[in-house]
Amino acid sequence: MAGGSFWLAYLLFIASLLVHELGHAAACSRFGAKPSEIGFTLYLVFPAFYSDVTSAWRLTRRQRVIVDLGGTYFQFAVAAVFAAAYFVSGWEPLRLVCLMIWYGALFSLNPIFKFDGYWVVADALGVTNLSKQPALITQRLLTRLTRRDVGPSPWPRWVALVLAVYTPATFLVWGYFVAHLVPFLVASTLAYPAALLSTYRSLAHGVAGTGFLQQIGTFLATTLIVVLTWYGIWTAASALVRRISVGFHQARAKRDSSLALAR
Repeated sequence: MAGGSFWLAYLLFIASLLVHELGHAAACSRFGAKPSEIGFTLYLVFPAFYSDVTSAWRLTRRQRVIVDLGGTYFQFAVAAVFAAAYFVSGWEPLRLVCLMIWYGALFSLNPIFKFDGYWVVADALGVTNLSKQPALITQRLLTRLTRRDVGPSPWPRWVALVLAVYTPATFLVWGYFVAHLVPFLVASTLAYPAALLSTYRSLAHGVAGTGFLQQIGTFLATTLIVVLTWYGIWTAASALVRRISVGFHQARAKRDSSLALAR
């Protein structure tokens, strides 16, 4: 892939992400709930925009599902415009951005990571904390295996059946994600110094031309991927350490309180 074409396509893809968030906001506004700001964040290792549609919680479940899908609907409308322009002009970045939007939408609609598909499933089921259910269901299963009473299920039978399928799917998807991310990250990081040295030598010798521009584009794309991936891992690890620390201090405080009462 030519570096220049990639970056032009990526800029168009970023523009489509903004339109995606406008789609959420527009659907929210359509049902009378006022949307708030649109901003930028990093989820896992992926750069992403977000639109604050907290007011959508006042809507019905069906309306919230439409709000969840509004972003993809708007983004596909933009992709249709890009596709039509590509068939007319044959400009390569337009083809690439259509592929980016397509694969981005497929990933966004997965129900495991907290993108659109996650909220579609959560709102359709009426489950507020969907991401916590696999751990809770696993805990209930382990408790049942020890023949202890787990109490009645908090969900209707059909919701419990969906969550029973969702739970192993969650573990499989996360396992697949980590199993493929780690080797990719290790290989990209180890290869990065050689790519940096090669790019530096090209700059030092004043190499020019299309091949050089492609090399620069590829190097910048690799830099973006490596930096964002490591930053995402660092952010996730920091959050995990904070949660463990808070849990440890809460458990310690509870233990000290119990000891004080026992005295």
